[in-house]
Amino acid sequence: MVTGAEESETDVRGAKLAFSVAGGAGGMNFAFVIFPPFFGFGFVFYFIPSIVALARSKRNTLSIFLLNLFLGWTLVGWVIALVWAVKVDDHPAPAR
Repeated sequence: MVTGAEESETDVRGAKLAFSVAGGAGGMNFAFVIFPPFFGFGFVFYFIPSIVALARSKRNTLSIFLLNLFLGWTLVGWVIALVWAVKVDDHPAPAR
C-alpha cells in the first residue's frame, strides 16, 4: 500500500519526467532560437508588396503600404498590393 508521502513523491517525479521530456529549460532556449526567424520571415513576406514599391520608388508607395498593412491579411488585398507595386508607373516618380 502506498502512503500519501510516497504517492506525492511519485507525482513530483512524474512531473519532473514530463518536464524533462518536454524539453525543460533547454527546450525553451531552442524555441527562442527557432521561432523568431520564422516570425521575422513571415513579417518580411507579409510586407513584400511594400518593400517592392519602396525599392522601385513607386509614386504611390504610401498607398501601397497602407493597402498592404490593412488588407494584406486577406489574400486578395495582398495580391492587389503586389500587382500595384510591380506595375510600371505611367509617369516617372518626381525627383526629390
